[in-house]
Amino acid sequence: QNKFPRHGECDAPGTAGALELINSALSRSDSGPKKIASCVFIQVCAAAHDDSEAALIEVGTVVGLAARDLRISLSRALKMGTIHDIAVESEDDPEPIFLSCEVSSRSRSMEDKGWLLRLNILNASDTDLHRWDSLIERSGR
Repeated sequence: QNKFPRHGECDAPGTAGALELINSALSRSDSGPKKIASCVFIQVCAAAHDDSEAALIEVGTVVGLAARDLRISLSRALKMGTIHDIAVESEDDPEPIFLSCEVSSRSRSMEDKGWLLRLNILNASDTDLHRWDSLIERSGR
């Protein structure tokens, strides 16, 4: 059972608010930015197996995307090679898109002292990868 916030909870206190997907070197698109998602939640630490401790979930801002690649801005660093579950809230779908990603690179952000992370989207059987592919296709990326 996923314990990510429900659709529409992105603007709850303590979150980063609506997220804009912007044109970047990853998108390889000349059409300019197109908003296709409003929220990305990242499970930084999984819940304890006995539910004695809740999962730790952070909100990140997407700064670039491609079919199997996301670049995000996050307030904390994540270890290279670690795998995290994410939930993407799409403008086109009331249900979040659940994916698994591996941290493939990270660097300090010069703008806000946060972290810029590159996440590779994994082909995991228990995710919504087919829905993500449809979203990317509809966005023209």
